Amino acid sequence: MKVLAGIIAGNRSDLAVLELAQDVLVEVNVPTEVIVLSDYPDPLEKLHIYAMSAERKGVEVIIAGESDQPYLISLLTSITSIPVIHVPIPGTDKKCSRISDWQNSGTGSPFITTNPGDAHVAGLWAAQKLAADHWPIYNTLEKLRNHAP
Repeated sequence: MKVLAGIIAGNRSDLAVLELAQDVLVEVNVPTEVIVLSDYPDPLEKLHIYAMSAERKGVEVIIAGESDQPYLISLLTSITSIPVIHVPIPGTDKKCSRISDWQNSGTGSPFITTNPGDAHVAGLWAAQKLAADHWPIYNTLEKLRNHAP
């Protein structure tokens, strides 16, 4: 099955937060891939390679979180036209609160930013975006909504 969503974590500790988005996507049967940039010798090169390959593979939405270098989100949006949902990682310095300064700075495409650590909402946003074009995801999402407390 074709991967529809990508999750990019800056490092392993960021992945702990972003797994909440992955849980949502798994629950609504969205094929998802996860990469951790710090696992590679050159994280910036890996980000660039991933963004270019994601377009070719048909990824339709990317969820990204980076606690150490928030400018990577703007860099990602300058490489790809795939919609990006940014999850600021809590517990870091004030860098994550300044990310909105770059959202419409002209360095790339605009992107959505959740509240710090709110990866669950990022997963729901990604699922809703995908549901518009994928009926199986739409149906699963609707079933979950109708059974929500």
